[in-house]
Amino acid sequence: MPPPEFPPEIQPAFEVLREDMMELARKLLLYRDGFLNQSNCEVLFARTATVFETFGRSLINDIIISVARLMDPPTTGNQEKKKKPAKAGKEPKKRENLTLRYLFELIQQHGNARELHARVVARYQLLEPILTPISDLRNKVLVHRDRPTALTTPLSIPITDQDIVRVCEVFQGIVNDIDHHFAESGTAFNVLLSVSNLDALLHILRRGMKGLDDDQEAEMERWRPKPGS
Repeated sequence: MPPPEFPPEIQPAFEVLREDMMELARKLLLYRDGFLNQSNCEVLFARTATVFETFGRSLINDIIISVARLMDPPTTGNQEKKKKPAKAGKEPKKRENLTLRYLFELIQQHGNARELHARVVARYQLLEPILTPISDLRNKVLVHRDRPTALTTPLSIPITDQDIVRVCEVFQGIVNDIDHHFAESGTAFNVLLSVSNLDALLHILRRGMKGLDDDQEAEMERWRPKPGS
């Protein structure tokens, strides 16, 4: 029996979100291979620690912001202002977000796929203990500078690199669940590492460090006393 094919109401949003997930996978694989791999990390930090420490911190912050954007609700706005009387002729501003939860709504409304919807929602909900602190980190530290948090009680985020990796992998699995249901297709996200230039960079750094060591040894050799002198 052939797959049902993507409904036209779902496919545009799915394609954009899959592209977002592919870009996130590239960043994650670069971070995991460069900064969570001990031997590679030692090479990056051996002579250029300041540069790569800054790069690694920027990369993981970007990954966290990308994850938080994917997990936003379908619609956000000035929810707290709804409690106040609205000015005449003005409605509270709303933003329509392109997120996984919006995709779940589309599947529920147009996909005729009750079991798929239940499965991907259940997988997503299992991540809630991790997703909540990710949202707090994005909202109070990375995107906005929450003053009470910054000045009085620094935010303590119970989240690790492995938590981030797990969320990204589950998100990738959700996208592939949906793709497989409608098109019997999927994306080999982990293969994306093959297009990375990290191996070439590490090779250049190793060769460069060896060259510097050889130059230093040669310079020291020049000043060593010669036998019989």
